[in-house]
Amino acid sequence: FFYEWAGVVNAVYLMMDYPLVIEKLFSMMAEQEEPLLHALAELKPPVIHFADNVSADNMAGYFDTHMRHVYVNRLSVLQKADICCAVHLDGVVHGIINKIANTGIDAIEALTPLPGGDMPLEAMRTEAARDDLVLWGGVPGVMFGAPFSEQELIGHVKKVLKEWEGTPFVLGVADQVPANGDINRVKMISDIVRNFANGSS
Repeated sequence: FFYEWAGVVNAVYLMMDYPLVIEKLFSMMAEQEEPLLHALAELKPPVIHFADNVSADNMAGYFDTHMRHVYVNRLSVLQKADICCAVHLDGVVHGIINKIANTGIDAIEALTPLPGGDMPLEAMRTEAARDDLVLWGGVPGVMFGAPFSEQELIGHVKKVLKEWEGTPFVLGVADQVPANGDINRVKMISDIVRNFANGSS
């Protein structure tokens, strides 16, 4: 509704001016999703990724009212079928990571810490308040090119590995390597991970 149909500004006005109509629309959207959820539960893919593009600046204030019950319903069907569920969060993390984690979701993907996002890397696990939640991301896309040096990127990746060690996580770019990014830095990260896994820094 926010990103594809109305746009954030128009969506907010519509929700304020026509709350009953919009609530009915949201109910219809949820109803249309039901057959898909049960079909996916029968297929049993290992992971389902909600491409909701969540961000606290647009959605934190609406999450508990309009989104939480949708997530809980999705998870009640899919997790019962032993399907892991992830959601895309590449925007403002503070103020919404805990709300999403509280739904029981398995993973939150494209988590972007400073210097590309709004939260320090080490605060994400604490704010999520769940040791079993898979944190997915951690390496801001902006660090794959100027003005960030290779050494800054190496230091950041090592920090992610040390901060999140011992907890479930997927190291990944958050959100994407930009057009001016250096693809050689991707290979460099692979080498850092191999060395870390082998016990060398």
